[in-house]
Amino acid sequence: MASLIQKWPNMRVLDQIHAHIFTHPHFPPSNLSFTLSEILCFVAYRNVPYTKRLLSQIPNPTIFSYNTLIRGLLSKNPCQEPIFLFKKLLHEKFPKSNTFTLAFLLKSCSILAALKEGQQIHRHVIASGFGSNLFVHTSLLNFYMKCEEVALGRIVFNEITEKNVVA
Repeated sequence: MASLIQKWPNMRVLDQIHAHIFTHPHFPPSNLSFTLSEILCFVAYRNVPYTKRLLSQIPNPTIFSYNTLIRGLLSKNPCQEPIFLFKKLLHEKFPKSNTFTLAFLLKSCSILAALKEGQQIHRHVIASGFGSNLFVHTSLLNFYMKCEEVALGRIVFNEITEKNVVA
């Protein structure tokens, strides 16, 4: 199934594969999560409602699947939905967020100029041990600059031990 998805990545074929999975009870459960995740990667930027349905059908989705949905949501109209999704992840405690999750969320907060929510994510970054990650640090810096919080951005900038061109 994964090779079909990669060879013919169009919605018609993906719909057929998706239907096949649920109409054939002998489809191996071990392949179900992987195959649905492959479809999810393809549709995330094209059809967010479909992506949400797919995510709800994946048994034990990984953080990669959630990150894919968050990125898909970011590619459409700016909204609070990535932040709500993150709160759901925190409440359920699985899967645990990673540096990509946090960077995507900070991007969402910077687009929305959601200072309060971004500061809450900043606290989570520190508490979860991702405070020294350069990718997350530059996302924090970008967030504070977009929210016109130059003093807070300066603090984040000064905390970056190995500054790069992005910082």
